[in-house]
Amino acid sequence: MPPCARIDLFKQYVGLDVTKMYSPPGVERDQQLIDNWTWDFFLAAADKCSKAGYPFGVTMSTATDGVNTNDSVFRSYGARLVDVEGNVTVRSDATRQVLEWFKKLVQFLPDSTFAWDNASNNKWLISGKGALIMNPPAAWAVAVRDAPQIGEQLWTFS
Repeated sequence: MPPCARIDLFKQYVGLDVTKMYSPPGVERDQQLIDNWTWDFFLAAADKCSKAGYPFGVTMSTATDGVNTNDSVFRSYGARLVDVEGNVTVRSDATRQVLEWFKKLVQFLPDSTFAWDNASNNKWLISGKGALIMNPPAAWAVAVRDAPQIGEQLWTFS
């Protein structure tokens, strides 16, 4: 699932207008911003938002939201824990690389993310405490209903 970020916090602390990177239908996207949105940039943004008091809300537990998100990161690095034949392939350079990336990321997350369930990241974002989650549809819909001042600042990356 794609990220959902706070427009205001990203502009203020990351210097990124996410509405230009992933613009609404019919509006031209800024391809340079898209090309710059890498896992390294993600870490830099997480660092800036965390230092400003708005950590990213990436689920690190065994809840399906966390498994889905973290599997996507593993795959983007080319890391597979089991190959197509069913062989365990954990010991690889790609796995080591992605684990090093996660070691960097977790310092910018709330400690509680290791115990989150599937609703926790949504609640985190809607509470106003976080700058980004990976699981936008439900969080945005609930924010629009229950916390409209937050909902109007949420932007889902396509």
